[in-house]
Amino acid sequence: MSTAEIRVVGWCAWHQDAADDVRVIQVDEQGSGRGGVRYACGPCRKRHKLVPLIEQELPGTGPAATAVDACAGLLILMPGMFPLMTAGQREGHNCPWCNIEVTPETGVDLGERHLERAQTVIHPRACRPCAHREATSSFAQHCRMCERCTRDEYCPDKLPLRRLAIETRS
Repeated sequence: MSTAEIRVVGWCAWHQDAADDVRVIQVDEQGSGRGGVRYACGPCRKRHKLVPLIEQELPGTGPAATAVDACAGLLILMPGMFPLMTAGQREGHNCPWCNIEVTPETGVDLGERHLERAQTVIHPRACRPCAHREATSSFAQHCRMCERCTRDEYCPDKLPLRRLAIETRS
């Protein structure tokens, strides 16, 4: 089933009734209160100019930085991978997983990595298929391992990985 075929029915917090095609707009973190999730239906999103949470920019970032933020969560690109990387992979000219040539236009910037053990900085860039595979895998692993995710609570750490997986799919 594609995302275009998914029908989500829920409670629209804006017109206070059940509705089709609801999306998460806001998550109220649990502090001293209950916390909760606010959903909005399509007409309310349009009327009130609401942006679904998954499409919102992360605080302090722009749209171009979304992929870089998500890449911080990629579990596979760890310092242990560094000795196996070529100079081209370290400098962002080749994908660190499949070694295919990438450019700033075709690759996904994985962000600057400071590797303390190797006492160096690398600037890897991945091809879209590998970035998608690794983001999808890291998202799934995060959801299995994260205490908040396993209790079906809102977890802001998984959103960048999900965004990256969506942005890089074919």
